[in-house]
Amino acid sequence: MGLRLFLGKDIRFRMSVGSDVGEALGIAERQKGEKAFVVGVGYENGEPVNIGCSYKGRIWTKLAGDIGHYKKWCTNLGAKLANDQLDPNQILRETLIPKLVIERPAIFPVWIDWDVDMYMSHESRFRFLVDGSLYDMANCELALTNPSDEGNITFALVTEHTSAEFEVVLFENTETDTAYPDFKIVQKTKANIEVEYGSNRVVANKFFEEFVPTVWFADGSSLTGNVFYNLKQIIAPYPKENIIAWDWTGVDISKEAQKVDPKVTNSIQFKVIQDLKKEDFDIIYDDDYSGEIADVLALKLYDDRLEVKMYHLKFAVDGKASNNIKNLYEVCGQAQKSVHWKHKEGRDFISHLLRREPKTRKGASCSRLEKGTLDDLENLLSIVKQQIPVKYEIYIVQPGISKTNVTDDILTLLGVTENYIKEIGGITTKVIANK
Repeated sequence: MGLRLFLGKDIRFRMSVGSDVGEALGIAERQKGEKAFVVGVGYENGEPVNIGCSYKGRIWTKLAGDIGHYKKWCTNLGAKLANDQLDPNQILRETLIPKLVIERPAIFPVWIDWDVDMYMSHESRFRFLVDGSLYDMANCELALTNPSDEGNITFALVTEHTSAEFEVVLFENTETDTAYPDFKIVQKTKANIEVEYGSNRVVANKFFEEFVPTVWFADGSSLTGNVFYNLKQIIAPYPKENIIAWDWTGVDISKEAQKVDPKVTNSIQFKVIQDLKKEDFDIIYDDDYSGEIADVLALKLYDDRLEVKMYHLKFAVDGKASNNIKNLYEVCGQAQKSVHWKHKEGRDFISHLLRREPKTRKGASCSRLEKGTLDDLENLLSIVKQQIPVKYEIYIVQPGISKTNVTDDILTLLGVTENYIKEIGGITTKVIANK
């Protein structure tokens, strides 16, 4: 944000970026300054957007495209400018303003995700060397460890064979004349971990200080390093009537994964796959384990689009349906994390599936393709390279919650999850539970 500050007869200009925007908005609201220009980024209808405007009325965006794209942008913008119901000051008041902190919020963390810039590259660009073994984003992931609503936040880099734990430490840096909020990433395990990207090779904790993971909390707020974003809007609970109740007879709901060989035939994942096989999908794919998009993926090719349904599964705490909100924290986080695939190329999605075939664990191996073949995937890869659109739908599967007795806290968490997925990706979220 750019401000013109009026101090007597003097006019000064100040540009504020990041956490300084909050102070700049305060100055403007107190009538000590005039907004010279405002630039922001966000999402509209599930697509990333950016826009800027000046006090003289000039409006701009960073957009690549042809004259048709430009005409569509102008038409959409004109409709907003002519809408008397839109209050620009209200929009700014609802903008997410970053705040530098030295203490973590006392809210339960739900999930942690890679730096958003990492999703803009191919999965193979960032390579993690863990005690001599090499992994990329297709076969490793970040996960919270022992999450709670107090104490420092810890997370792990998880691979098929091992995991390494790190800690986010917030503190006030007093090394300069002016103290300021700061953070550092500390590796807690003794593993030798380095990260390669481009011509760079750095130790893991320094990598995570440059490409800072984001921690998301149960209320929709987030923490990136020491930058905290508090959600300002009120999120509506997930409608109870929209929950899909399944019959889980014969399934041990304490068992999540079907594993490799032999498969666990009374697991949640096996049940979901068998039910999907009764429907008309071209490919059903078991993407379980580190680096997954979802536990199960179901693909259907139409003349004008590829539809992908992502099924995120979680076992029930204590192996029974209850009102324990812990049943949902992790699976809601997994669902929110998968929304990033909406903004990647379709060929990256299919390449991920090809790269992870076959499924291996502790010396055992089997195909991840529950329906369809590698040739079918290769054919899809050639089709999506022609820019056929990919339409996603996300399912949260948790037989540990009962539709009949679901609590307000659970519906609120599901509402936050649904809202995030809709705003960031424009994707529909469905919930499958117990009766």
